[in-house]
Amino acid sequence: MEYKELILQNIETNHIKAYSKAHFALRMILLVATAILILLVSICLFSYICFNLRTSGRAGIVPFLQFFPWTSLVIDIVLVSMLQWLLRNFRFGYRIPVLHLLLVLLVITGVAGYVVYRETGFNEMLLQEVKQHHLPPPLENLYENIRQPL
Repeated sequence: MEYKELILQNIETNHIKAYSKAHFALRMILLVATAILILLVSICLFSYICFNLRTSGRAGIVPFLQFFPWTSLVIDIVLVSMLQWLLRNFRFGYRIPVLHLLLVLLVITGVAGYVVYRETGFNEMLLQEVKQHHLPPPLENLYENIRQPL
């Protein structure tokens, strides 16, 4: 029996599930969208941390941990886990070790977050929006805490 016939026979007997091209295209779109979302959240988080450390004037680990955006970190971790799961569903995903993926994401995030922090007025703009009460509560709370004295 020919290989193609064997595969078709396995599909007919439900030993192999057949998927449409749209299924694979949607999975790829979900993978790319998740990766982009991870980068955006991570870059904003890193940029915020740099801005907060410079602007607030707080020193020490306790204030840093107290005002750290834990919700953003949890969202980032969930997204990275989702990306890892999505990658495992692709043939090439098994060839990418988790540690390599995390290191690449960390380097890209660190460099891009630092560039956003130093070269754009992104955080300053958000701080001005907080003063005018134009941001939704999670962001407003983050940026209100930046200049609060301990």
